[in-house]
Amino acid sequence: MILDIDRLQALRDCCADEAAFIRLQKVLAIAQSSRSFGHRLASTDLAIVPTDLVPTDIPAHSSYHNQLRSRGSHLLQGVAEATSQLLMGDDYCEAITRALAILGKTTGVDRVHIFTIQPHPETGEPVANQKLEWVRESITAHIHDPAFQSFSFSSPSATEWYRAIAAGKIVSGVTREMPPEEQECLVAQGILAILVVPIRINSELWGFIGFDDCQSERQWSEDEKAALSMVAASIGGAIARQQVEAALRQSESRLKQIAANVPGMIYQFLCRADGSRRVLYASSGCQELLELDPEAVQADFSLIADLCHPADRANFEQALADSAAALEPWNWEGRIITPSGKLKWIQGFSRPERQDNGDLLWDGVLVDITDRKQAEQDLRDSEARYRAMLDASPDLMFRLSRNGRYLDFKGNAVSADVPREAIVGRYLHDVLPADVADMFWREIQQTLASGELRTCEYSLPEESGLHAYEARIVVSGQDEVLTVVQDVTDRKRVEKELRDSEDRLQSFFNATFETVIIHDFNKIIDVNPATEQLLGYSAAEMIGMSVMDLVAPSYQEAVKRTWQSLTSPNQPYEYEAMGVRKDGTHFFAAVCVKAIQYKGQTMRVAGVRNITERKRTEAAIRQSEARNRALVNAIPDLMFRISRDGTYLDCKAERDGDVLLPPSQLIGKTVYEVLPPDLAEQRMHYVEQALKTGEIQLFEYQLRLSNNRANQLYRQMTSEQIAPSEIFYIRDYEARVVVSGEDEVLAIVRDITERKCSEHQLRASAERDRLLGEIALRIRQSLDLNEILNTAAVEVRHLLKADRVSISHYNEAGISIVVAESVAENVLPTLGSVTDSSIYEEVRDIFERDRIYILNDTEQAKSPPYLKEYYKQYQIRAGIAVPIMPDGRFFGSLVVNQCSNPREWQPFEADLMDRLATQVTIAIQQSQLYQQVQSLNAGLEQQVEERTAQLQQKMQELQQLNQLKDEFLNAFSHDLRTPIMGVSLVLKNLLNQSGEIIPITRSIVTRMLQSSEHQLQLINSLLQAHAGETQGVVLHCELLQLGLLTQVILEELEPLVLKNQATLKNLVPPDLPLVTADPLQLRRVFENLITNALNHNPPGVDLTVSATVEEEMIRFNFQDNGVGMSQEVSDRLFERYVRGPKSRHSTGIGLGLYLSRQIITAHGGQIGVHSAPNVGSTFWLTLPLAISSAAQSNLQEG
Repeated sequence: MILDIDRLQALRDCCADEAAFIRLQKVLAIAQSSRSFGHRLASTDLAIVPTDLVPTDIPAHSSYHNQLRSRGSHLLQGVAEATSQLLMGDDYCEAITRALAILGKTTGVDRVHIFTIQPHPETGEPVANQKLEWVRESITAHIHDPAFQSFSFSSPSATEWYRAIAAGKIVSGVTREMPPEEQECLVAQGILAILVVPIRINSELWGFIGFDDCQSERQWSEDEKAALSMVAASIGGAIARQQVEAALRQSESRLKQIAANVPGMIYQFLCRADGSRRVLYASSGCQELLELDPEAVQADFSLIADLCHPADRANFEQALADSAAALEPWNWEGRIITPSGKLKWIQGFSRPERQDNGDLLWDGVLVDITDRKQAEQDLRDSEARYRAMLDASPDLMFRLSRNGRYLDFKGNAVSADVPREAIVGRYLHDVLPADVADMFWREIQQTLASGELRTCEYSLPEESGLHAYEARIVVSGQDEVLTVVQDVTDRKRVEKELRDSEDRLQSFFNATFETVIIHDFNKIIDVNPATEQLLGYSAAEMIGMSVMDLVAPSYQEAVKRTWQSLTSPNQPYEYEAMGVRKDGTHFFAAVCVKAIQYKGQTMRVAGVRNITERKRTEAAIRQSEARNRALVNAIPDLMFRISRDGTYLDCKAERDGDVLLPPSQLIGKTVYEVLPPDLAEQRMHYVEQALKTGEIQLFEYQLRLSNNRANQLYRQMTSEQIAPSEIFYIRDYEARVVVSGEDEVLAIVRDITERKCSEHQLRASAERDRLLGEIALRIRQSLDLNEILNTAAVEVRHLLKADRVSISHYNEAGISIVVAESVAENVLPTLGSVTDSSIYEEVRDIFERDRIYILNDTEQAKSPPYLKEYYKQYQIRAGIAVPIMPDGRFFGSLVVNQCSNPREWQPFEADLMDRLATQVTIAIQQSQLYQQVQSLNAGLEQQVEERTAQLQQKMQELQQLNQLKDEFLNAFSHDLRTPIMGVSLVLKNLLNQSGEIIPITRSIVTRMLQSSEHQLQLINSLLQAHAGETQGVVLHCELLQLGLLTQVILEELEPLVLKNQATLKNLVPPDLPLVTADPLQLRRVFENLITNALNHNPPGVDLTVSATVEEEMIRFNFQDNGVGMSQEVSDRLFERYVRGPKSRHSTGIGLGLYLSRQIITAHGGQIGVHSAPNVGSTFWLTLPLAISSAAQSNLQEG
């Protein structure tokens, strides 16, 4: 094996010591000798191996030579290969694992393993843990056996092994020859021979590598031990290398973290000899400092240069050039403008180093000094402010030395005429009287000795009299003081006056009947005799007591908050709180507090007044006012106070829009200035009657309001659209006038327009229903088509009070002819007029798009030219038209025209037209059937017998149609008439009661509401059925779990089931697949099917609801054991206006199942029924799955 110098050095590094390396050289030399069959190693093969270690005369056939060939050469080759793996591998664990496999195969052992030896975390004793292992296929692995983890060396034999390994010795032997304790341990593992080689790292024991022979009692030679020792050393080296690499990675990570946490940016800047510049490295602080990515800065230095403030750019370049020229450290401060526009001050530090190629390399740091610069500017500003304050001070200031010499002088306005040289340089005794100078000298000495501020007072005679001065002396430097002198003559005078005032205050304090307490926010300083009487304490007991001891606990926090809210120590304040007497009784107190000077100190004087009785009176008044105000506010009516002469004194309205004028403008005006003359006279009449008789006056009136004001009020009452053409509105009011004071009344005005409108609408609705019934009866009385159409035109014009009503008919060619008409006087007739077939398709499209065509103003409508000409020719200003479609064929149209002026057609008029068109359609069908019968009778008399059956069938259809029409009208008229008559009777009964105020019980209102809701339900059913036919069912679909929805619906219907003494069984699985459906529409279908079963079966019926999944659909079954029905009834059950076999006992109009079919069909499903008389019925419906079964299976498998 040829090893170069670098590889040999690596082997040396892997050996534990020099002796191990020498043994390795011997082994390698012997191996090389054996491979060359006795020839000596050439010096180029292993240059540093001594030649005397290589055998020279070895017979080729000797036993020694054979042994080397069979074991030594093979072992050394494996050791070299294993060592190569350890030296070359990047992953040390993987490299060691491969090396173990190589060694196991090379040495011929059955198991090779590596253990680590570490102190136990609790006892500190050494324990072994198996780390890696290689075993032959037939041998049991121990790597996952817990017994080989935390293996202790506590037994005597194990202790001996540990000592030997720790001393660096190799332990080997045959199991049979070992002590019993060791034999027992090794035999349990199937080991016949063992070799253990210690692994050391940095001269410390790390663990060991073991070789187990489970097939033979192997004896290990010294050469084998030496070779395997070398492998152990290589393993130790690999582990040490891994530890060093890990430490290096950790060090690099810490370095990056340190660089990231440095307050600024660490950088390395290169200036090449050719003048080019580049940033070689920039730390992550670059982003925060410069708002630039480090990679971008490293790629382009100009990004940094461009950030420099234009005023600092030249200075930056000059500082850089100076540093490069002198190789001196670069230290620069300047401004930059970041990409976001921020202005920052930065400081750069770096040291240049010239490279061998002439380049200059700077290593340094940039830091943000914006805060420091701002602080420096703030300091300069602060110094300027303090200097200005000093100049503005009115006091005299002197700097004096220790010996009393004046060093400096600052005068004031009074001493402005004194020259500075008259003071500076002179001594105290030269300027001041002797006694004052002596006092000053002593104070200066004491100030310099103590270092503390000292204050002294003195007096000097002046031309205006004796003046008092106060001097404050403070150390200002070495052996000098600063003296600030203030003229306190006025203050002394005020203090004397204050003392005199305090004496007078004390006299008042003791004599007043008001409770007075002097305190310092904490302790009570003094009290007067009145306080003793109010609180029950003596003055001695209260002085020193906490102020809070006199406040009830529930009010203490409020009092503290009052104190904390003060913005000045001298700020007066007031509050109310609950006080506590000595005996524990409470009282309400009003406290007024002000700051005073008391005995030379600033204190608080609190005047306390017992307001308990006042509080009780105020509470009673507030309670009374609250009750009265609540009563007034609860009344939604307008209220006016009016004087005898009609002047508005006050006004109460919830909104300004409720009255003709805002209350602020109304008050002070008279009734005659606000109301129309007739209403003003009416109101004043009742005002005079109320003042004269003293009795309440009640009257009603109408007020015509302008469009804007009425529009506001009208929108509060209704959501209907207001016609812009209407200019005035009339509203109804009820007024009650009662005397409220001397020469004044209170008028309570209630807007009863809504009530009047409701009454009018009820009367109009009843009248329309009556007229509709009469018209339908008159239309059906004739079978002559012309008579039917003419009667319909006359009756419709009379009912709608229109100028023209016409009925047009379209023939098969699409030509329209006006076949019937009714017109008012002076209105141009259109009877017989013919319209070209070119507009037939357009007319059909209009009626297919809009069931009812409404035109409020022909002049405002966007119509084709031919229509505008038609409107002009026949003087049409407004119109409404509905199609006549017997048997689904477009027969013609029923048209109503208003010729005098535009007309805003009301919803009830459109609904009435639709219903009238239905009646006309039925009459036309009757007439057509009659004509067919007449034609058959006239032309086919000879075939009477052959066509009798057909005629009977037609007559039966006619009868069924008549019966259907009669049943619908009867049911609908009955269902509408019954609640209307009930409401009308209730209102009549209420009006017949005496008295102005009519009491209405909740039950009456509830019944009236139920009647109205029933009417609305019927009308909604008709509208929904009609909308479903013309526009389709509108769905708002979402993903639904029908099991949960069915459970909720059935639970809600449980009271209805119990009312019918029925039983309801829910067999719907809770885990049905999801469907996409409208939950509200499905709820309606389910409720229709269940209520249909309850309504059309006797009490006690059994209902069962079940569901299954069939062919990508969910099928629901609603089964009952009721009376059932025939197949004929079942086939027509889902048609419009068809009711069940027990319809005579039901007030429905036959729309429930029809609407259910529309809803299910709109969902993409089907609905039907299986039934037989006396067997029961099973209604079924299907709904498609939201997700196919195959997709759901894939989701479940996934």
